[in-house]
Amino acid sequence: MTAVRDALAKAQVLVEALPWLKRFHGRIVVIKVADPTLADEGLKRAFTQDVVFLRHAGLKPVVVHGSGPHVGIQLHAMRSSVRCPADVVRTAAAGLAQRDLVQLLNTYGPLAVGVRGEDGHIVLASTGTVGEIEDRLFRTLLNDGRIPVISNCVRGMDGLAHLVDGDTTASLIAAGLQAEALILLTDPAEGTAYDAGWLTPESRIVSPSRPSGGTAITMEACARALRSGVSLARVLDCEVPHTLLQQFHLPTPY
Repeated sequence: MTAVRDALAKAQVLVEALPWLKRFHGRIVVIKVADPTLADEGLKRAFTQDVVFLRHAGLKPVVVHGSGPHVGIQLHAMRSSVRCPADVVRTAAAGLAQRDLVQLLNTYGPLAVGVRGEDGHIVLASTGTVGEIEDRLFRTLLNDGRIPVISNCVRGMDGLAHLVDGDTTASLIAAGLQAEALILLTDPAEGTAYDAGWLTPESRIVSPSRPSGGTAITMEACARALRSGVSLARVLDCEVPHTLLQQFHLPTPY
């Protein structure tokens, strides 16, 4: 009987997911993964499983990431190097963190393609603030059934590489692609995990009381995307395993 009850529970989850999947089928969803997820093998594997599930369910996910745990490792390994910390962060974000994500995603098939935001000037920044994207590469990859995995290392208008906040980068990409949704996984330790449900362009977006700088950036990223034509935005706690798939238990975002 226990096996039957478990099977029925799993079937119910899939049934409840149907309206949600219908709502997003064939649509672009931009997802920013938080550094704590990249630092925890269990959370990282759960996250990649969620993304692959969404891809096979007919969604078009785009993943944006930062450097994860690799900055500290790189700084320790290169403590005698003349390279500056900015170079180390760039290497960690565009190299090690991306490699890990792409490798995990591709254990489920040849799906993920890693791209630095600065490659081909697909993401341009101005005075440290992200400004615009070149969407052709994104759309080519998505139309080919791939999952673009983008680092927050972007090309500046000055021709140099810049590291831009991941929420801001994801917001710009979502706006440039006219994504159906922007989902930001955030770190509760920094005071940025704040789930007000699905946000729409009509939502009154308010940061929690006594917000940290991270919270302000996160909520502004949501507001910017919604003002730019993205239909929905959501902020989730990155420390909850399978937090993306748990949206299936919530009211369908119509």
